[in-house]
Amino acid sequence: MNNGNEMIKQRALILAFLAYEGGDQEFSKKRMDRCLEHYLPWLGHLITVWGPAYYRAKRPFQDDKVDSMVFIVKNLDKPTDFYVAIRGTNPLNLFEWIFQDFWVGSLIAWSQVPFQGIIPPGEPIGDNPAISFGANIASTILLKKLTDPSSGMDMRTFLEREAQTALTMDQKIAIYLTGHSLGGVLASTTALFLNENWPTSNRKPDIFVFSYAGPTAGNQQFSERFKRIFDNRCQRYGNNLDVVTQVWNRASMEKLPILYHPAKIQMPHLLLKVLYDLAIPAIHDKNYTQSGNYQEVRSKVVQPFQSYIAQMVFQHLIPYFAEALRLGQPTGVDQLRRLMESWEIFTTFKNYEPMADFKHQKLEFFLGLLD
Repeated sequence: MNNGNEMIKQRALILAFLAYEGGDQEFSKKRMDRCLEHYLPWLGHLITVWGPAYYRAKRPFQDDKVDSMVFIVKNLDKPTDFYVAIRGTNPLNLFEWIFQDFWVGSLIAWSQVPFQGIIPPGEPIGDNPAISFGANIASTILLKKLTDPSSGMDMRTFLEREAQTALTMDQKIAIYLTGHSLGGVLASTTALFLNENWPTSNRKPDIFVFSYAGPTAGNQQFSERFKRIFDNRCQRYGNNLDVVTQVWNRASMEKLPILYHPAKIQMPHLLLKVLYDLAIPAIHDKNYTQSGNYQEVRSKVVQPFQSYIAQMVFQHLIPYFAEALRLGQPTGVDQLRRLMESWEIFTTFKNYEPMADFKHQKLEFFLGLLD
């Protein structure tokens, strides 16, 4: 069995990917628990105690798609430990891309989050910590609109109740927040919100963050505020070849056209125009700065993908799969890899148009490209 810290890291990463399960089909607690049972050697004895909770934005002329999903599990081997797994962006949902991932030209003061209006209230004044308005929309959905299907309880109320119950037994709970991509951003913002808004009458829990492949949430002042509280309790995992981890910091974005130059892969002309005519001008004065203790996920430019888009998609997913396998027990790697092949996020990855020539390949093929 791997040691405790490695087990926690692997548990957090696997849960971040399991948050994608189901796509637009809603999982029940019972179905999620059956899913967790398959991963017992790598997760330990976990049980779903809240959620899975889903949010579907109603949009004209479109089928309602799942915009957000989160669930909470308890570690039965250590019942004071709770893991909050937050889904990243639905790859097929244009609403999420535009209004949560890409709405970065407007900042909102952290003191106003969660803000439920649909129009930004105005740029923060002075040196106020602030996050993108898109991150605020995603955070507001998570904190205000998602409730447990059976109890109707929101996530914050549930965690505060569990902390109060533990207090009666002179115990303190620990909360581990985890997510991939947009879920990684939300793990960080939710952790800071819970920490700063925890009721004084209740014992504050130990809160930890595992953020994978996340873009930048807010400005330098927000990053500094986050660091003061979570310096040693936030692990931000990123692959330096993952485009998503390079946005929305201006200096990093300006290097994106040459990110894959070692393999002579050029950024498409249309993407260059979007980058220089829209994206960089939108954030040029926002001072976006990453938060958290950075941990590099090893990768390299892989040869079969000569398309910039295909390389970008590969780097946002497969190196993190490899990291999950690296953290596991050597004797269980083959079994875990077979389970990972069935993950919703991997199926979506293979069916994405830039991957058309490789859609029949197994996970082992994609992992082998990193050797």
